[in-house]
Amino acid sequence: MFSKALGRPRRGLASLITVAAAIAAIAVAGCGSTGGPSGGGNATTAKKGGSYTVGMLPKTTADPYFVAAHQGAEQAAKALGMKLIFNGPSSLDVAGQNQIISQWAQKHVSAITVSANDPNALVPALKQAISQGIDVSSWDADVNQSARKFFMSQPTPDQLATTLVEQMVSSVGPSAKILLMTSTLTAPNQNLWVKAIKQYVGQKYPKLVIQKVLPGEADTSRSFNVAKAWLQAHPETKGVLTVDGAELAGAAQAVEALNKKGKVVLTGIGVPSQNGKDVKSGTVKSAVLWNPVDIGYATMYMVHDLLTGKLKPGATELDAGRLGKLKVDGTRIILGTPLVFTKQNVDQFKF
Repeated sequence: MFSKALGRPRRGLASLITVAAAIAAIAVAGCGSTGGPSGGGNATTAKKGGSYTVGMLPKTTADPYFVAAHQGAEQAAKALGMKLIFNGPSSLDVAGQNQIISQWAQKHVSAITVSANDPNALVPALKQAISQGIDVSSWDADVNQSARKFFMSQPTPDQLATTLVEQMVSSVGPSAKILLMTSTLTAPNQNLWVKAIKQYVGQKYPKLVIQKVLPGEADTSRSFNVAKAWLQAHPETKGVLTVDGAELAGAAQAVEALNKKGKVVLTGIGVPSQNGKDVKSGTVKSAVLWNPVDIGYATMYMVHDLLTGKLKPGATELDAGRLGKLKVDGTRIILGTPLVFTKQNVDQFKF
């Protein structure tokens, strides 16, 4: 999600290791290990026999966002009768992702679905898997379309951009100067969000000035230093908008350290488990996301329908179980509209 390509996440989110480890321990016990499926057979056999083994690759297993996505994926996999292997690197590591893809291809899993740390670096490994008859798709952060069939998307970049900018403008006005922070300058999903934010601002709020786009490397401590240095050097900055939870957390620490609470508005992509305390304290106006449990859940329905032949080019909707029918736009499946977490509702969400 927030990672850098490089990498939505993120040592910032990984700092919640106590929560993540507890949930992950349960999840690992339920869905297999790095070594691959037991008794999965090859892809052709699995498809003919109707028993599917799916490798689901997050950007990192250390992020609570992906731990929550794992929970949703496991729920759907059980409902659909599929075996799920959820595994990824412990940090934002493209080489680690490639290694896992290759391991799964050697095991001849039925399908692989990936949240990419880089849109192009995984392409050779994924194409090798495709050549072996393995169905390949992506979720959360896309890869080059030549290396997958469908992509399970969060709310569209335009939807997220509109929500984020409107949250900011409602507090700072349409003519303020703001800082935009991302995890890295190569993260595929965040680059799309940054582009959409700039386009929306240019079209609707041409006097709103985005002074700079700065990376925080998906690390709360680094984001604190980056935001603090910027705000000290640019006292005219009225808001910080982030497209990653670690940057939102780091910027909140910087605002508090500089005694600028109430003077600098903070909003951005974030999760209740990492950013909720800052939302409740008022340091952060709001955090914007979607339900990560749902994106994991919906991804398994996408994979299942690819394996069974129900999801084909030209499809306009996907039946996603308890989520109902999701819109298909080309090869992109859209999860839904953004969620906005405020001090009034943030305690309702447990991810």
